Order: sequence, then C-alpha cells, then structure tokens
Amino acid sequence: MPARLHRRSLWITALLVGGMLSSMLAVGWLTWQHALRSESMLFQRQLAARAQALVQRVDRYRTLPEVLALDMELRQALQRPLGPQEVQALNRKLERVNGASQSSTLTLIDRRGMAIAASNWQQPRSNVGQDYGYRPYVQQALAAGSGRFYGIGTTTGQPGYFLSQAIDDDAGAVIGLIAIKIELHALEHEWPDASASDVMAVSDGLGIIFLSSHAAWRYRLLRPLTPQAQAELAATRQYQGQILAPLVWRERQRLADGGRLVTVEDAQLPRQMLLHSMAVPGTGWQMHLLHDTRASAATSRWAAAATAGLWLAGILLVLFARQRQRTSRVLEAARQQAERANRYKTRFVNAAVHDLLQPLNAARMFTSLLPNHVQDEAGRRVAESIESALASQDAILTSLLDIARMESGQLEVHVRDFALDALLQVVHNNFCLLADSEGLQLRTHACALVVRSDEALLRRIVQNFVSNAIRYTRTGRIVVGCRRVGRQVRIEVHDQGPGIPVSLQREIFEEFRRLDEGHADDRGTGLGLAIVERLGKLLGHPIGLRSTPGRGSVFWVQVPLGDARALPPAAPSGVPTGQEDAPLQGRVVWYIDDDHQTCAATRALLERWGCAVPCAAGPQEALALALAHPQAVPHLVLLDVHLGGGLYGPDFYAQLAAQWGQAPSVILVTAEHDAALRRQAAERGWGFLAKPVRPPALRALMSQTLLRLGEGDGR
Repeated sequence: MPARLHRRSLWITALLVGGMLSSMLAVGWLTWQHALRSESMLFQRQLAARAQALVQRVDRYRTLPEVLALDMELRQALQRPLGPQEVQALNRKLERVNGASQSSTLTLIDRRGMAIAASNWQQPRSNVGQDYGYRPYVQQALAAGSGRFYGIGTTTGQPGYFLSQAIDDDAGAVIGLIAIKIELHALEHEWPDASASDVMAVSDGLGIIFLSSHAAWRYRLLRPLTPQAQAELAATRQYQGQILAPLVWRERQRLADGGRLVTVEDAQLPRQMLLHSMAVPGTGWQMHLLHDTRASAATSRWAAAATAGLWLAGILLVLFARQRQRTSRVLEAARQQAERANRYKTRFVNAAVHDLLQPLNAARMFTSLLPNHVQDEAGRRVAESIESALASQDAILTSLLDIARMESGQLEVHVRDFALDALLQVVHNNFCLLADSEGLQLRTHACALVVRSDEALLRRIVQNFVSNAIRYTRTGRIVVGCRRVGRQVRIEVHDQGPGIPVSLQREIFEEFRRLDEGHADDRGTGLGLAIVERLGKLLGHPIGLRSTPGRGSVFWVQVPLGDARALPPAAPSGVPTGQEDAPLQGRVVWYIDDDHQTCAATRALLERWGCAVPCAAGPQEALALALAHPQAVPHLVLLDVHLGGGLYGPDFYAQLAAQWGQAPSVILVTAEHDAALRRQAAERGWGFLAKPVRPPALRALMSQTLLRLGEGDGR
C-alpha cells in the first residue's frame, strides 16, 4: 500500500509538472505570436505614414522645374551663345529661385549635357561648365521630356534626388533642360528615434540602401548585383566612391500581414528583428522598417512565467485545501459573508448614485418642457429666471476655463503697437446700450496716444472694468479716460457706485469674491476681476484700484506707450461717406485652388465686391505670375490646403512669399475640419474657413482680416 501511494504521488507530480511546462510553452508561444502581430500592424501603419511623408517631400518640388521650363529668359539662354555677364545674371536668378524653394541646387543644362548656369555658382565645387550628359535624369529629360534619378553628385560629392524638365523652343524642339536636386538626408533626422535598435531605411530598384537611420547600413546591398546592374552603376556613377557591401540577413518567419521575422548579422543591432517593407509610390524605391522584437520576447517570457506561477499557485492551493479540510467550512462561510457585504455595498452605492441622478435628470426634463407649457406672465418670469441661472452657470464655467488656460500657459499673447482710441470706442459701443438700460451715463474720452500691448486682451480688461462699474453703480455716470504717466498710459474707469472698503480692496481680485451691493438680478460670478488680475500679470501691465466708500471707485490698468511710426498711415480724410465700411473696395486678392470651377466662381464673387483679382487659378499659374511680376504683391491670399499632386498649400505660400519678399495676409479655405489645422492657422495669424463657404462669412472674415492686420491702408 505505501508503494502504491508513492507511485500515485509520483504520477500526480509528473502530471502537474508536465501540465505546467506544456502550459508555459503554449502560452509563451501564443503571447509571442500575438505580440508580433500587434507590433507588425502598428509599424506597418507607421511605415505607410513615413512613405507618404517621403512622397510629399518630393512632390513639393515637382512643379518647380515645370514652371522654370516656361521661363522665357531660360529658353532664350539656351538658343544662343552667352557672354560672361549673361551667365552671371542666369546664375544669380537660379540662386534666387533656389533660395525661395529651399532645395539643394538648380542647374540649367543645354542639350549636349553641359551646365551653363547653376544656383551653386559661388561654391568651390560649382556645377557651371560641367558635363552631365551621362546622367540618366539628363538623358530622360532630353528623350522623354522629364526625368528623375537618385545618386551622389559627381561635382559636389553630395547625394540627392534629381528632377528634370525639358525646355523646348517655339517650334517644340528640345533645346535643353532645367534640373533640381533635392537633399533627402534630412529625413533621416526626422524619423522616429524611440529605440536605438530600430532601423528605418530606403532602397532603390537595385536593392541598394541609400537612406538609413542606422549610418552603417547606408550603401549596403539587400541582394547581389547582376552584371547588368554593375555596368549601369559604372556608367551613371550613381554611387561613385562608395563600397557597396552586402547586408547579411535571413528570413525566419513570414506573418499574415506581410511582415517578416528576420535574423540580421550586425553587432550593433539585435539578432532577431521584425521587418516591414513597402513600395514608395512613383519612385521605384522600397522603404523598410526593422523593429527590435526583444520587448515581444520579454512579454512572452513573462506570460510563460505568469502561467507557471498560476500553476504553482493552483498546486499549493490544492495541497492547502487537502491539508485544511477541517477549516474549509469556516473559511467558506467567511468568504460568503464577505461577498454578501461587498454586494450590499455595491447595491448601496448604485442606489445612492441613482437617487442623486433622478432629480437632476427630472429637472432637466422639466426645464425643456417649460416653453411649451407656460402661458402666464408669472410662469414666464420663472422660466426666464431658470434661463438666467443657466446662463450664469455658463459664465462661471467659461471664466473658470479662461483661468485654467491662463494658469496652464495656453492663452497666446500677440503684442503690437496700436491706437488706443479705437479700443476705447469699441468698449463704449459695446456697453452704452447696457448702461442706458440701467439708467446710467457712460462717457468715454477720446485719446490720441499709441500703446503697445495685446489689443484683444487689453480690451477684455477694460470691458471687465466697465461691466463691473455698471453692475455696482445704481445712479450717476461712468467715465472711461486715460492719463499719461511718464512712458506709460493709465486707462481708468471711474464709477459712482458704493465704493469698496480698504479691507476688501485686495480680496475682490480673488476668485468668487463679490460685493453685496450689486443689482439684485445681476450679482456677477465673482470671476471678472480675478481674470483681470491674471491678464495683467500675463501682459506685464499693473492693475490698480482707488476707492472711497460712498463716493465710488476707480479701476485702472497701466500700459506702456507704443511707437506711432509703426502704425500704418491713416486713411485720407476725403473718403466719401459709405466707403469707410467697404474695406474690400479696390483690394488686390489672389485665390489659389486646383479646382477651376471654384476659381471661376470665386473670381466673379470677389470682383462683385469690388476686389481686383489678377490670379484665380492653380499653383503653377500663381507661381508663374509671381515669378513674372514679383513686385505685384496682393493685399490678401485665399489659399486652399491641398493643391493637387501632393502640393501642400502653406508650403507653396512660402515660395510665393519668398518671391514677393513680403508675406501678405492669408485665409485658408479648405474642406478639412481638422482642429490641428485650425490651430496652426491661428498660430500663424491666418484666417480659416471650412468648405462649403458661405459668401457672407467669407466677406466678413476678409474685411476683419484686412482691418485687423492693417491691410486696409490703400496699398
């Protein structure tokens, strides 16, 4: 009998250990595969985004050779011998255009392949006078009209992506080409560097890596070169001077989504990595992303260890249960009692939450039904009171949000010089009717001074002062005026309210602090002066108060003087009445969009408003017009975000601004409702309208933009 029990114990132990090992292997393998699939899907999306970024970077410059191929001066230069001064002029022109496009190099090449002018003419290794007839991008442009080629520059020794466009004479015969060289190595610094062991790389059609976040992989071979490929490389000198060493790697497993588990022979990288490859559209290139799989392996090991722990815990629990059979009933009873107590607590919390939500939900339902059921005057007053309470609640939440934005540093400040009188007139117009309805007189004294501040935030400070004065003044008048104090201007708001005791004059600038002497139906939220104090600190403007109980108060803010010379010249005094409210009359506006029907309709609408519209077309026409007439700068540019061919509107605007030498006002008109795009437009001081555009909204925003940014000066 003891031997039988011993054998039985051995069998049980063997089964338990075998089950534990089998479970560890199964769970570890499943976790490993799941982690690989998850990482593979994640990095496949990341690879697609990086490939798209590469295509967009190339597309930004694609139209420039096409536009320059139409330039009459370049065409004429290819049809006759040039003198030294003419070559110098061409060099300077290409240098200027290249600086505006922010590419690497622009080169003008005749049909023999000789470079007759280049933007790098002043550099020691200039392209001027060099023979590039052997380069594929030259041969492609002369034969097919355009070309593209990635390689190391034989003159400069710097790698780049060449785009070329043929230049024809009046008869349509090819007489030369214009080539642009784009440096792509900056992309390597933009690629994610979350892990030093991850690698991002781009290879050409021959399997040669020419871009890589891992420097040791640059100019490595993914596969052996054929004799034909070797001859092609020698003829084009694509990677001259570089040793094209093979990269040793081996595929171990292929995943369902195209990812591959590979082994890489590189001492600086993990041996086992996850590889994703994707074709870069329109280039013949492949983009590769290799990711370190050690995190996934660690996850699978932890899962296996956790499984072993669960097995051991289960075994110990069984042994414990067998040894403690006599006490199991007591433990079970205690467990059941604890579960009952926990269930009771859960039911109590659920019931309490339900009881709290019921009256709140009912009140909201009743409030929504009031307009349909209230007929008498008393009921309407009750409904209005409820509405007033909800409005006060909204005001409190808005003020709290404003305070949170200021304390978190998210409230932007735009300081400039502006005339103070215009601000005071806006405040007067906003509050004169409210003051009249309260039986008060609001007087605002004119001021000819110029101050330096954020106009919107300073106006909000003064408006809070005036609103506070109206709230606490029962009879009499409120006066808004200015006085000069050295190099400062003090804007003061005088009221004839009850005054504020000295003991409370510091406390009223705290949140939710308010006096009891306000109007019974408008006591305020107690946040207005707290916002004023924070705005003053944000702008660096001192805020102050003088008050005498029973005689009134004076709230003031002190602002530095500005420079009147920085303001745009005032409009002529002889402007006929009715023209002052027409800021669009005679203004020059460009509309840039790749949709021709939209361009035609917008041109007609703008011209009906009195605007001059020399350009309502796509990006190529706009750039050609800017190159031909760089001095004709518009007052306002209406710009679409996506201009076709991967061209991004704000980037294209930078080319126009560089050509003009100025940066006119911009309104983005786009079908995208992206909050990030709105934020970027606001950061640049641009307007934003989402398509479909309502003409009144467009006209209002154009008028506001011209007036606010000082463009309505008759330029």
